[in-house]
Amino acid sequence: MSKENIVKIVCKELDISQKELAKQMGVSEGTLRNWSSSNDLPKWALQFIDVLLKLHEKNKILNSFQIAVKGVLEQK
Repeated sequence: MSKENIVKIVCKELDISQKELAKQMGVSEGTLRNWSSSNDLPKWALQFIDVLLKLHEKNKILNSFQIAVKGVLEQK
């Protein structure tokens, strides 16, 4: 069974292009494309992606909280 493509999954989750992900990671688009096609990322890249995904999740929680607080304040 082949592993799912990490780069494509991350881009989909973050709703960004591979070009944007490459820029955030400080690598060329070609490097990211190579990683995507081989699905073989260096350890530091996997750790970087892990941090990006955790940050994205925390931002989603924060946004939900902000919307809830705004709703409560508008009811006053």
